[in-house]
Amino acid sequence: MGENIKKRFEKEKKIKTTKIKKERFIKVKIIGAQLKNRGCALYATYKKKVLESIRLQILWMVFVAFILASIGGMFTNYMARNFNIGYYTHLDYREANQQLQNKLAQAVRQINELEYVNLNLRIDLQRLYDTIKEVQNDEIGIYNLAEQLDQMNSLEYEGNHISYNEAIESVKTSFQNISEEELIKLYQQLVGLIDENKWVQEEVEQVLEEFMSIQGLSESQDKRAAVEYILQRLDSSISYASDTKTFLIDSKGNIIYGDNFIRTIDLLEAIRKSATSSEALEEEQRTSLYPVIIDGEVYYVMNNTVLTGIEKGSYSNSSDVLSFLVGAIIFIYIILRGTKTKIKYVEYLGYCLGEISKGNLDFEVEKRGEDELARVASAMTKMEYELKEQMKERAQSEKTKSELITNVAHDLRTPLTSVIGYIGLVKEHKAASEEESAKYLEIAYNKAERLKILIEDLFEYTKLSNRSVKLKKETLSVATLVSQLTEELMPLAEDKSITISYHVAAKETNAQIDVLKMTRVFENLIENAIKYSDEGNRIQVIIQETKAYIYVTVRNRSHQIKEGDIEKLFDRFYRSDSSRNSTAGGSGLGLAIAKNIVDMHEGKIWAQLDQDMISFNVKLHKAVE
Repeated sequence: MGENIKKRFEKEKKIKTTKIKKERFIKVKIIGAQLKNRGCALYATYKKKVLESIRLQILWMVFVAFILASIGGMFTNYMARNFNIGYYTHLDYREANQQLQNKLAQAVRQINELEYVNLNLRIDLQRLYDTIKEVQNDEIGIYNLAEQLDQMNSLEYEGNHISYNEAIESVKTSFQNISEEELIKLYQQLVGLIDENKWVQEEVEQVLEEFMSIQGLSESQDKRAAVEYILQRLDSSISYASDTKTFLIDSKGNIIYGDNFIRTIDLLEAIRKSATSSEALEEEQRTSLYPVIIDGEVYYVMNNTVLTGIEKGSYSNSSDVLSFLVGAIIFIYIILRGTKTKIKYVEYLGYCLGEISKGNLDFEVEKRGEDELARVASAMTKMEYELKEQMKERAQSEKTKSELITNVAHDLRTPLTSVIGYIGLVKEHKAASEEESAKYLEIAYNKAERLKILIEDLFEYTKLSNRSVKLKKETLSVATLVSQLTEELMPLAEDKSITISYHVAAKETNAQIDVLKMTRVFENLIENAIKYSDEGNRIQVIIQETKAYIYVTVRNRSHQIKEGDIEKLFDRFYRSDSSRNSTAGGSGLGLAIAKNIVDMHEGKIWAQLDQDMISFNVKLHKAVE
């Protein structure tokens, strides 16, 4: 029973562990996918920014060129050094001299340190007495005595100057190096002191000091041996020299160590040579002189050395120059290679500008990429289009100007001819009666009035077209203005049995307008509707609104306007009849003037034709509260 529970527990634990691992794996996978997506998005974003900016492209190109040029330069320098390009050797006498002086200074310091070393014989009477008693005058006993005396004869260092001097430790004489016969004699002298009952400190020290003096075991002898050891080691350690010799000289110029043939040296000459030896720049003999203290007396260590110099290898700057040139070539090549396409594209755009400047406005400019040059290409294409439109407008303007001159001449000539004709009849008394003469004058007057209206409209249109008129805006309800005009024009409509319906579908109709100018617009639209409507028809005046605009619509039925006339209604001197002899009258400038006024109010006016229903619409900005 317990085994089954345990197995089931382990099984559930295993399933739970597997589930946790699976969940962790899924989380890691999701995080990895998110990171990948973010990385791709970041890469795409920066790639797009780079492609859209020629500055970033050039910066990236320079960065890549710099990295590759640096790698190329370093590789070239590495290969140049491997093949020893620019490598040369030279002899460095200065460093050789420096090493020589360092070794001389070290030797002098070791000699001077000997002054702080004392050779003392610390006698333990009881221990020495016991050793002598044990000696059986044989070889082993004599060896034990020599070993005991060596332990008592020790070097001691003064103060904190030094704790060990290799030279004197190396040359210190041992009792064990003395011959057995001499040690037996010492043994017999010490036994004699015991036999004579003179075994006291003073007597034992006296015997030992006399023995050590005879055998050359004094402190001064050990120190001189240490000095010779130091000087010998100095001569053997000096390198970079073809000939070197070291001397130890006393204050009188006598050679203590260094040469068996020369006994004395002119110390003053040696000092002069040491002081006047030039800086080591070539192979020459150098004299160095250092004072030392031995046993309280001044001595001199003199060294004569012919330096050969230290052979050193160096690289000239040729490898650096070569690596710089290679790096510069790589950099320039990458920059030229990378900018080749852009330079060609700039040249292509220059060619395109040349073609456009020749008047070839149909030349197609190819757009490549999304950077500033591509935007220049787009701007050139737009410029071509705008130039073509300007040329079209200019041509249309010239055509309109010609038509204007023709129309003005026609519209001025017709009434003017009538005025001259009728006044001529009256002037020449060709009228049959007074009534007929008065009729002729009435006709001439009406024609003159029409001529006056035409000239005034033409003058007004010219001022509005040149924007030489300043608007005197004030806040006014458009609905109120249109309602008043409708009431005023109602009698004119009633003469033709025309009904005018007025409908306002707006709550807020206030606008910033020039009242006189906008009155002319709406008056012109309603009068045209009355003028061009058949008797018994109906005219609709509707006012509507949106959040920011007010819309005024004048709608009537008319059979005189065709679909092709809609776009031309707001042109100068345009009438729907082609003969320009319409009995409706008017200058033909009313709608053109209305359009200019609405444009100056930053509004819009347009016409729509639905079968035989023509609608004129005006759009104005609401007044800002």
